[in-house]
Amino acid sequence: MKLFKQTELILTVVLAAALVTLFWRTGWFEIAYIIYVIAGASQFISLFIHFKTGWFSNHLLRNIYYFTFLLSALLAITNTGLMISFFTSPFMLLIYTFICYKEMQILRLKEFFHLK
Repeated sequence: MKLFKQTELILTVVLAAALVTLFWRTGWFEIAYIIYVIAGASQFISLFIHFKTGWFSNHLLRNIYYFTFLLSALLAITNTGLMISFFTSPFMLLIYTFICYKEMQILRLKEFFHLK
């Protein structure tokens, strides 16, 4: 699980940095949109893996993120919801990066407890 969390955190940070850099600096909306879709897909896959395996399933931040992600996915069915989802997704990516970082800290803390 530790390797998965490290990979997930690195992937999220790299995708967020690439999205921000390409979108704001170069104006390449096509490439930024592709990264946007990849980031959303990676979050969905990670959400499914965490939900299925039960990792951090009773963690408050992750539960709030589950609810927000599912709500935005349901809202995306409508045109208005799709626009809301399009503009809120970068913030959700930042929140998800924060959640991954906090979960890595929890895993590191558990390692220290095993050393005692």
